[in-house]
Amino acid sequence: MEVRALCIRLLMIIMVLLCPHSQKADAASLHIFPNRLQFFEYEAVTFYCEGVDYCEVVHKVKGKIKTCPKTNKRTPTGSSCTITNVYRDDSGKYWYETEGGIRSNTGSVILESPAVPLMEGEDVALGCRNKTTSFNFTTDFYKDGLHISTNSTQNMTIHRVSKSDEGYYKCSISGAGESPESWLSTTVDHLKTHHTDTETDPFSEASCHIYLILRTVSTMVMVALLLVVVGLLNTGKFRVTKTNSSSVSWKIKSCNKTNKRTPTGSSCKIKTAYTDDSGEYWYETEGGTRSNSINISVTDGPVILESPAVPVLMEETLTLSCRNKIASFNFKADFYKDGRHIIGSSTGNMTIHRVSKSDEGLYKCSISGVGESPESWLQVTDAISLRIVPNRLQFFEYETVTFHCEGVNYCEVVHKFKGKIKSCNISNETTPTGSSCMIKTVYTDNSGEYWYETGGGTRSNRINMSVTDGSVILESPAVPVLMEETVTLSCRNKTASTNLPADFYKNGRLIHRSSTGSMTIREVSKSDEALYKCSISGAGESPESWLQVTDSRQEGRDFFSAASPWIIAIILLTALLVGIVGLYYFGKGYWDRDEDILYSTANYYTLDLGDTQPKGSCISYRLQKES
Repeated sequence: MEVRALCIRLLMIIMVLLCPHSQKADAASLHIFPNRLQFFEYEAVTFYCEGVDYCEVVHKVKGKIKTCPKTNKRTPTGSSCTITNVYRDDSGKYWYETEGGIRSNTGSVILESPAVPLMEGEDVALGCRNKTTSFNFTTDFYKDGLHISTNSTQNMTIHRVSKSDEGYYKCSISGAGESPESWLSTTVDHLKTHHTDTETDPFSEASCHIYLILRTVSTMVMVALLLVVVGLLNTGKFRVTKTNSSSVSWKIKSCNKTNKRTPTGSSCKIKTAYTDDSGEYWYETEGGTRSNSINISVTDGPVILESPAVPVLMEETLTLSCRNKIASFNFKADFYKDGRHIIGSSTGNMTIHRVSKSDEGLYKCSISGVGESPESWLQVTDAISLRIVPNRLQFFEYETVTFHCEGVNYCEVVHKFKGKIKSCNISNETTPTGSSCMIKTVYTDNSGEYWYETGGGTRSNRINMSVTDGSVILESPAVPVLMEETVTLSCRNKTASTNLPADFYKNGRLIHRSSTGSMTIREVSKSDEALYKCSISGAGESPESWLQVTDSRQEGRDFFSAASPWIIAIILLTALLVGIVGLYYFGKGYWDRDEDILYSTANYYTLDLGDTQPKGSCISYRLQKES
């Protein structure tokens, strides 16, 4: 039965791979009504989730919208939910699967602009609306901080919209005030540009060929694997046992309540952990970049092994402790690595000096008469990182700067020219992720590159800090920004606490003028890497700082984007080799079977189509045994 079940599963996979997949799927998208991005307080806003049966909208900061379960309605194209009264704290980014955004305003003026991207070539009318009066005022319109039009009707029309019209728009009414800025986005109408007499494939011809080749290769590999498994099973060289496993992931609900800002980011807490909280944890950014994973074990037993949750640096010293739940004093304990006893300790501790890659493994401990701990994996790495708080590259003289050395117990920071920072000997502290040290008062000669080194000589990333005796600094991130994230650059005046109008420069060229002293870059990409600075009229200009962009997924993408005929040829040859081996074992296993198996009672199965076929998939199957 185990053999038959495995063969049936592999057969289903092969049939799905062989079946032609649809290249188009109905994409769920989010729209709002009224179709604009700015609202006055107390107005009603309705979200339309197209392509889904239940509209559960999420706010970037506040999480799921509580009114959605009460106001959810089915629509001809999906579903909707309503916020009856919006307030200022409802401003921000919303999404279901794609992103939308609204902004609530307590002022008297808003800009009425489309909430969804405009098709290139269409006309769009922007309206400037006064909260208190309905008749027309003379109105000024601005794009990216620059005045572009004055109109007596409170409307401005852009004919034949193009990519060059994208930007931040706002308006002002004399004597009434100024609206917030809103981003105007454009897109290409693919139905017009790519429509032919027959429906075309969204992939290019070359991409389609690669896709078909890879799908064919995958099918061949699966067939070969099926033959190998059947052959090995019949010859008795391989056994399959049924295991219960789960790969379900979900968000931790308690994070919405316990989230806190920390010097290096944020934190959330599970106040009471249970055995079913065991498993792998990570977090993801809005751009989809995933952090490292941490695998925790929660036991209802009396013994645990205290080992680091994060990778240990090579050449460091590490102590593992065996802890008893009911007693605080030390017991004699035995320690095991990969199931083998390695040491007995009278103190319940085991120290590993000068950790190396050979120390990686599954560790556990036991206390005689009490019990044994679960196993935990000890990971060793040579990667270390340096961060600073506040998270920026420019500082005024006499400010305080704290360096955080992640992954080490002692933070000994080095300046490129001045050498080791003496204040680190006095101000060194242990943190949850490593250690830190502080420079209480920085001066202009503290400008320059900083890093730290481990005892084994491994060097961290570098941070290039600028300390100025001027009146203006640019607040930009000190650590690399993840691709597709949103970053805000701020121009700060030393003597004024309020925001002042500022000009922003990229590689020496003026790129943005802001009345609020801030500039936001959305969906950051590699093209945004550059030297940035800012200036405030009458106050001065900031130093330049480099904005660095990184992408932890780039390596995987580069591999697939660099696919060549050579790689495909290697895959085909590998599949052919596996197929030959599979045929050998299949034939051997088939002819070596006992005759009584050949004449045993046969079970017949029929293959029925499922009643429901999910979008984007080939087909669903159901196996039924015939009596």
